Amino acid sequence: MELNWWDEHITDHASYGDEVTHPTREWLAGIISDGKSLLEIGYGAGQEYDNLFNRFGRVIQYRGYDISEKFQAVCKAKFPAGDFRIGSIFQIPEPDSSWDIVLCRHVLEYQKEWKKAIDELWRVTKEKLIIILWRPLVDGEEICIPHPHGGYTMNFNRKEFWQKLESLRIPLGYYEFKTEIPNWAFVVEK
Repeated sequence: MELNWWDEHITDHASYGDEVTHPTREWLAGIISDGKSLLEIGYGAGQEYDNLFNRFGRVIQYRGYDISEKFQAVCKAKFPAGDFRIGSIFQIPEPDSSWDIVLCRHVLEYQKEWKKAIDELWRVTKEKLIIILWRPLVDGEEICIPHPHGGYTMNFNRKEFWQKLESLRIPLGYYEFKTEIPNWAFVVEK
């Protein structure tokens, strides 16, 4: 999705998730232990930060990257202690294997070059890479769906997606959250 779309719709998304208690958030808090470092790619309005620090009281080192300066401003205002930076999923300005856990939630679906993005996420991962998708994997051809507000979203081919994860290392786990807004989570451990 284009940066200008996110910036134009910041008011729609700035408070999104403030009260959301999606099962993936509790699950995330359960696998992110105190004392770990977490790098989040695509922090949006700061829902995961809010969830981990305020709802579950995690004591972790946190840094997030997003492409939107407007989301950065929202997050810095709401969470002044957070380390919210501007950056791209394709060139994360962090050293190799520098973060215990790397989280990428609801971002890959907007990337045509998703395999390149996964390689970059893996590069900065020290222990675990967590990918959470909101678009289901498909058995047929990869599908690129026009988004009603411009841009597109992707449904990845199941076999191709798993092959990419397995090229990094055998995925530690796969979790499906069947809710009103279903999510699929993948954990790959180094």
